[in-house]
Amino acid sequence: MKTAGGCVSVMSSVFLLGLAFAAQSDVALKSGARTLAVIALEYPLFTTETQADKGSSFRALQKYLLSNQLEFELQPLFLPSARAQSEIVAGSWCASFYPPPDIVRDQSRFVLLSDAKVVLGIFRRRGHDPFVWRDLSELGGGTIALLRSKVDGSFIQQFIDAGLTIEFVSDISTGLRMLSKGRVDYAFGDSDALSVLTLPKAMREDLQFSSTHLMEVPVGVFVNPMCPEAAAVLETVPAQD
Repeated sequence: MKTAGGCVSVMSSVFLLGLAFAAQSDVALKSGARTLAVIALEYPLFTTETQADKGSSFRALQKYLLSNQLEFELQPLFLPSARAQSEIVAGSWCASFYPPPDIVRDQSRFVLLSDAKVVLGIFRRRGHDPFVWRDLSELGGGTIALLRSKVDGSFIQQFIDAGLTIEFVSDISTGLRMLSKGRVDYAFGDSDALSVLTLPKAMREDLQFSSTHLMEVPVGVFVNPMCPEAAAVLETVPAQD
């Protein structure tokens, strides 16, 4: 894990998000299969209601299940970030691409779907020099767009401690659009955001991803051991020494 200005749990972010994997023709299996409900945020092309297979993250999960002889019909539950947090905190969930907040993190398990990593950082309007910092406090006094949250965990707290004003948004795309229009100084995102989100070319060229990274997170899905279907998925995870 790489952090800026201190250690942050590798699971404390976002997204996420799973990333690109070999395609499957459909998320659903035969009608008699068990159902596994999966919380997700709208984040093309990784998780999106606009595609029949619901995006590459769902394809990755389906591939993992098939490789472990688990026949589940995936039931995508696309929710705003704050609503996703509420469902997870209430314990009424089975699986989620959105990370559980810190207060219930120990009640979940993370299932690794790939050895790939997602690089998380900050966008600004493009400058002549690389976008770097040694400590987040160097950005203090600015405003940053972050995904909306009902629980301020350690990930959000690091921006507050750095003196940044937070503007909550429902998705990454909204934050980047606000940044382009000058409504915020920075926007949270990942290194692939500009290539996968539907943004005007001029807007994409106007934005710059930080060379300093907040962290690198593994590609996978969070599961609730109290959910019988999720417990079956956990049985596929090798025991740790």
